[in-house]
Amino acid sequence: MVESVSRGTGLSDKPPEVAYVERAIIARLQDCLEDHGYRLVETPVLERSELFQRKSGEEWAGRLFSFEYRGQRLCLRPEFTASISRFFVERLQALPKPLRLQTVGPVFRHESHGRSRSRQFTMVGAELIGAGGFAADAEIIAIAWEGLQRLGLGRYRLVVGHVGLLSEFLTRLGLDGRACRFVLGHMEDLRKPERGAAYVRERLRQLYSGPSAWEDVMRGQAGEFTRGGEQEVSEEQIGMMLDLVYASDGTERVEGRTREEIAARLHRKLRRAGEMDGILRALDFAGQLGHIQCPPEEALERTRAVLDSFGLDESTLVSLQKVVEMLGWLGIPAERMTVDMGMGRGLHYYTGIVFEIHAEDGGADSQLCGGGRYDDLLRVLGANQDVPAIGFAYGVERVRRGIEEEEREEVGRLDLHASPMDILVIPITEAEMQYAVEVSLRLRRELCMRVELQLKPGSSLGTSLAQANRRDILLVVLVGEDEARHRTITIRYMADRKQLTIPLDEVSEKDFLGDESGRISPVASHGLLTKGANLA
Repeated sequence: MVESVSRGTGLSDKPPEVAYVERAIIARLQDCLEDHGYRLVETPVLERSELFQRKSGEEWAGRLFSFEYRGQRLCLRPEFTASISRFFVERLQALPKPLRLQTVGPVFRHESHGRSRSRQFTMVGAELIGAGGFAADAEIIAIAWEGLQRLGLGRYRLVVGHVGLLSEFLTRLGLDGRACRFVLGHMEDLRKPERGAAYVRERLRQLYSGPSAWEDVMRGQAGEFTRGGEQEVSEEQIGMMLDLVYASDGTERVEGRTREEIAARLHRKLRRAGEMDGILRALDFAGQLGHIQCPPEEALERTRAVLDSFGLDESTLVSLQKVVEMLGWLGIPAERMTVDMGMGRGLHYYTGIVFEIHAEDGGADSQLCGGGRYDDLLRVLGANQDVPAIGFAYGVERVRRGIEEEEREEVGRLDLHASPMDILVIPITEAEMQYAVEVSLRLRRELCMRVELQLKPGSSLGTSLAQANRRDILLVVLVGEDEARHRTITIRYMADRKQLTIPLDEVSEKDFLGDESGRISPVASHGLLTKGANLA
């Protein structure tokens, strides 16, 4: 009995041996997210189609399972990020941040299917909302990596990119939204052997197609009004050109168009012609970035050279470099990491770092998970201010096939255990971030505790503790200069404000109970029922 895809609908049937394995995979991935403080939320399977089109552009239009019901255009969700963003805008904006949320469930995409690809599949995802900077980027990527480790997978590698470099260059060129979407949408096409620069230029020619005969006449007249080679034509000058055309033609309509229609069309054409040089320069920049696919150290050096040749500063590259460095602290070896500066993941809403994790020798369906930063999306969907956000999702079916490729017959039986304690590790300054990462890993792995890492080192301690109180976090671990130097930690019991400093190598679970009598404190019994209470 094996998984099969229905020829009629492109949706999958899963027999017990597949369904139970996938359920075990989901449970382990959710445990991993829970251990990092990501709490489960649920969103409807049905959403308004407009939500996904606003998020991802018109490329989603043909991929949605959509229908009309009582005057509303609805669809089956194709992924979770837009739904979580809507939920945040409608219900969660007032909550203290960052919000760490996890999602799980089926998604639907109307695209080509085959024996190993269904139009319905299962995602397990995480969204970190309200945290910007390199530490937040590194946390999300490292959690995605750790989840696969917990499943016993061994042969996979991380690919990291950053679309912010190209976005900044497009902003500098002053291109309009349509031109920016074109360049970002064709970023990956530039390096595909079956497409490449010739394909992209042909698409550009089609988008900015040549004028008709009457536009040729007016463009010839427009040459008198250009300055410095730029197509800067005012409304008054367009009117003068139209007067010349009408004077020679003697009619009020030319090729079936009114004077106003011709003026508007001419204005668009001339503006686009003026953008052509900028688009070609942006495609040149994107093409050079797209050929950088190599280990981190080499990739950063080559990217720096490209930035220098185009006169760009390195601030965004420095951020990427910090992410790569922190990923090393979090246990991801550099030899299993590739920096790919041409990766765009096919969606135009990403604003910064993007990443994918691929199974080695996995062929066309090697991607196990992927995600990226989308700092502009929440404001676009109605948030009352700019909110940084980053997320990722696993494809459960692909993860299962990755396990099968590694010849693992079963995922293994999961042990039930009590809910772990909540701990927030606070590095006092950025200088202590590396030691804070080490502390977090030890508490999480060796003591099986749920541990969150403060992602804004340098914030005042009073502010950090006040935020911990608002979130009902009962234990805080402080990591400052003295702690890092002497390899100790300071445990602060938020209920009575007492503190205990102990060597990291000697820490044990009893140190977090806060009660020398041996009785279980409220900390240890702080269960799952209270975790989602303040989300309601």
